[in-house]
Amino acid sequence: MYKRVMFRCIQMVIICTISASAYAETFECTTKTHNETSDNGLLVPASNKMYIGSTFTVNVATGDWSGAPANNQTVSDRKVQIVDPGNQGMSVSIITTRGGIIGHLADLLVIKTWVKNQEKPFDYYDANFGFFTGTCVRL
Repeated sequence: MYKRVMFRCIQMVIICTISASAYAETFECTTKTHNETSDNGLLVPASNKMYIGSTFTVNVATGDWSGAPANNQTVSDRKVQIVDPGNQGMSVSIITTRGGIIGHLADLLVIKTWVKNQEKPFDYYDANFGFFTGTCVRL
């Protein structure tokens, strides 16, 4: 009985350690494309190319991302929701909502951590600037 209890305790410690390490992940992401929606509803390349090649970091534990074009730390009245921290077979999914006098906006970041390559593709939608894609690596 004692061995069984000890085995279960060790098992739980291992599971908690693995889960905690997923939450503590940090990624560095590089933007490769920047698109926006045209007045006709089509996805078109953005006229401003300044964000292509730029980098930002993502802290999965807090949901914070900082750099360019993605930076939710300087947003006033923000709320961060970690929809999924990238559990096995799932993507890291983080939503930031921000509000102000005129209304509320939502930004979405998805890092496809289940991809086997070292570089994980990401999709990032910024309510003000459009749709960005690129790759992230674990730090």
